[in-house]
Amino acid sequence: MEWLARSADPEKGQPTQSYARHVFGVRAYAERCIHPLVPLLPPVVLNELRSALFPAAEFHDLGKLDDENQAVLRGDRKSKTLPIVHSDAGVVKLLKDGRVQAALLVASHHLGLLNLVAEMNRGDDMFRVEEPSRRMRGPLEVLLKRHREALSDQITGTQESSAEGLPNNHAIFFRMALSCLVDADHTDSSIPNRPLDEIGSKSPPPLLPERRLEALDAYVAKFKPQSERDVLRGAIYASCRGQMPDERIVACDSPVGSDHDMMHRWLREAHLVRIAV
Repeated sequence: MEWLARSADPEKGQPTQSYARHVFGVRAYAERCIHPLVPLLPPVVLNELRSALFPAAEFHDLGKLDDENQAVLRGDRKSKTLPIVHSDAGVVKLLKDGRVQAALLVASHHLGLLNLVAEMNRGDDMFRVEEPSRRMRGPLEVLLKRHREALSDQITGTQESSAEGLPNNHAIFFRMALSCLVDADHTDSSIPNRPLDEIGSKSPPPLLPERRLEALDAYVAKFKPQSERDVLRGAIYASCRGQMPDERIVACDSPVGSDHDMMHRWLREAHLVRIAV
C-alpha cells in the first residue's frame, strides 16, 4: 500500500503525493534552504540548525499515516480537515528521542512559533495538541513502521545524533529553523511531484531586489494619510526607506500597528541589493 501525504486536487490538476516523496522532498528543500547560511553562521550554530531541522523535516507529517487521516487523503472519507492533527505524532516521536528543538518545529509548522515558556509549563502536554480527541490515537510504533516501510528504510540518518537541549539564543535560532521547515514544506507541496534531483540542481529564480523595491515604493505611495497614525507610519517607512543595512542579521523592533511588515520588506530588499552590489 502506498501511503499518502497529500490528496488529489482535481481543480488544480494535481495528483496525490506519496508520503515518501513528500518526506524526501521536504528534506531536500530544507538542505537547500540551509546552504546560503553556511558562510553566514558559525559551525556550531549550523550543526544545531541541522540537528533540529532535519529530524523535524523527516517526521513533521508522521501523523498523516494514521488510518483516519489516510481515509481522508485517499478520498474514502469526506472532510475539510484531517481528523487527527498530523503534527502530534511527530511531536511524540521527537520528544521521546529527547529532540526538544525538532519537536517544537514540528508542533509549530502550521501554527506559527509556539510560546516556548508557556509550552514548557504544560509539563507532559508540552507541544501536544490541546484537544485530546485530535491527538495521536494509535500506537506510535505502528506509525513508525509505516514510516520506515514508506521510505524503504532509507532513513536520512537524523536519528543517529545525540539528544540536545536548547540553544542560548533560541528566539532567533527557532525562527530561522522554522522558516526553513515551513518553506521546504510549502514549496514541496506546491510542486508535489517535482523530480528530487532537480531540487538541489536548479537555482532558485532571481530575486530582482531593485525592481521589488520599486514595486514596494509604488504600493506604499498609493495610500494617502487619513490620520495621525498614518502620518507616523509613513514617517517610519521613510526612515527605513533610506537605510542600507550592512549587518548580516537585521531586526526591526517597530511595534504592531506601525506597519512593521513594510519596514521588514524594505530592509530585506535593501539588504539583498547591498549583497548583489
